Amino acid sequence: MKVVFISNNLPPAVDGVGDYTYFLAEQFVEHGHEVHIICSNSKEIEVAQMEDMNVYPIVDKWDRLGVDKAITKIQAIQPDWISLQYVPYSFSPKGQPWAMIHFARQVKKLGIPLSTTFHEVCIRYEAKQFTRALSQRIIARALAKHSQKNITSIDFYVRYLKQWTKEVRMIQIGSNIPAIYTPEEDQKELRQSITSDGEFLIATFGKRDHVALLNLFEQLVSIRPNTKLLICGKTPKIKIKDHLKSNIHSTGYLSREGVFQHLKCSDLFLQFSMGKGGVCNKSGSLAAAFAAGLPIVGNKGDMTNQSLVESGAVIFAPKKGRANMDALLEIMDNPVLLEEQAERAELYHERFLDWRTIYEEYMEYWN
Repeated sequence: MKVVFISNNLPPAVDGVGDYTYFLAEQFVEHGHEVHIICSNSKEIEVAQMEDMNVYPIVDKWDRLGVDKAITKIQAIQPDWISLQYVPYSFSPKGQPWAMIHFARQVKKLGIPLSTTFHEVCIRYEAKQFTRALSQRIIARALAKHSQKNITSIDFYVRYLKQWTKEVRMIQIGSNIPAIYTPEEDQKELRQSITSDGEFLIATFGKRDHVALLNLFEQLVSIRPNTKLLICGKTPKIKIKDHLKSNIHSTGYLSREGVFQHLKCSDLFLQFSMGKGGVCNKSGSLAAAFAAGLPIVGNKGDMTNQSLVESGAVIFAPKKGRANMDALLEIMDNPVLLEEQAERAELYHERFLDWRTIYEEYMEYWN
């Protein structure tokens, strides 16, 4: 099969959708397919690293002119499928990529099947962003209707898309942090460098609600002083209170391998937010925790997949009140429960989040 992927970015540019596109394309290559990727001409993209794929960094800007460049290249390739990896802000700084409607219409004229993966569909309706939210819905509706297949990662977005088309499949997002083998002694040494006094180590990773997380952690330390928080990767500037600094280890930027090694030496992964969404399968950070086989504590929201609830792969804690802390303490004090949750995480990863599994789901859906 000959496949063209459309993505604004690719590695090493820091972009979750770019990572997703690369890892998925890699699976298609490994299974003998001919892979082409059309992307922006960002200086961060290193085509030389992708020698098994045909990469065309030809788009200056995703306006009509940029779209027409992509269409001309697609016409020359004549693929069996086009896979658009869509998120509004990838194709427009303001999150209103009107030119993508032109893209979908032009693809339809070519007669080549279009599959759109909606990493995001639209923002919520809020007074300050009503026009943007409406625009994103209009664009998403047009893309969904012009696509033979539509893919998204969470139940919440499936419900959105089913307003406009019956052809929707949920396929969850894999980790952009690859599992790597690290000798046990090296892992112990890394852990010792973070928890020199043998503290219980709680990890978090990615763009999180750090204010809410630190407030929760402050309460936890008042009860369990022998606890440490590991903040993996580059994060927005966060204000850490002086009395908490000795209990927090913030790594700053890490390589993919470094992130995995740090997660792997942790006791627990905490994904906490006061927002409406809750623990969510469109999060690559959550997928990384599953890939590392960590017990996970989070909170439920309207973007939480039913599969997370039914599988028991995440322990859900309330967002507020004593019950929130009780749930966290219960798992910290129970080694057997920690081990059971780690096993559930590994099983969930194998069933939904392994890249080979994701590739197979794409192939089943497309065929």
